[in-house]
Amino acid sequence: MAQEIQQIGYACSFDLVEAGGENLVSEAGFDLRPHSGADKIVVYDVKNLQSDALDTSFYNGVTVVLDDIGTKQPCADILLNPNIYGESLIYPKDRYRKVLAGPKFSLVSKEFNQIRSLKSLNVFPDNIVISFGGSDIGQFSLELTKHLSVNQQVEVVLSPFCKDSDLAKCPNHVMAHRGANIKSLFKRANLFVGGAGTMAAEACAAGLPMILTRVAADQKLNADAWRKLGVEVYSDFDAKALAAAITRRCQTQEFSSSRSFTEIIDGFGPQRVAHEIDLLAQSV
Repeated sequence: MAQEIQQIGYACSFDLVEAGGENLVSEAGFDLRPHSGADKIVVYDVKNLQSDALDTSFYNGVTVVLDDIGTKQPCADILLNPNIYGESLIYPKDRYRKVLAGPKFSLVSKEFNQIRSLKSLNVFPDNIVISFGGSDIGQFSLELTKHLSVNQQVEVVLSPFCKDSDLAKCPNHVMAHRGANIKSLFKRANLFVGGAGTMAAEACAAGLPMILTRVAADQKLNADAWRKLGVEVYSDFDAKALAAAITRRCQTQEFSSSRSFTEIIDGFGPQRVAHEIDLLAQSV
């Protein structure tokens, strides 16, 4: 989203970032600095807000709230919920000038959709990619691989903060990565196994069949939405059940995804969001 907003002509920078996010911001070519009342646009992540209230009294620009968890609804000019379930939530109309919700406004890069266009889904999988997010130091991925025995190459993505001692616990038949270029992994994979978070949306855009499970409380709405779309979803992490599901897929070669499912996220969400923000900013 920031890259699309910058392409329109705005200078973008980041203020509050999660631990380890400084490197990601730098690699993407953005600066870190506190926001000020002079900024034309400010985007807040509700996870970083201490309460449902958002004090914008000092600020004259456009305020955008990114609601990625579906539980907080602070007042702002624009409410953005890019999740699969986004359209199912009812946001108070008196709190926002615009509501951008659902996969149409997904922030997944179109680079993942380009992977889909290059792959054939109806083939035996090359690799299986397993990832449960940036907080997984092995309690999910490595626990799952203990119960997994398949002929395919299994690649596990662990937290960038994973210690060498944690990596050493990885079984010999598994290739473990401490952080990784997910797009590169998806190019050589035909199955994604992981949490019902952001990476699930990326896997969908890339055209990968998925087996998902909820590994955090704020993934419940997403997990339910994916299940309604026909994705195999487990309500809670169960290493043995997930391993059995992967084994069954490999034995039966069930790796196809319907075209309508894989095209839920079309790759143009960031452009749509940037356009809507710019329209409102121009009117202020």
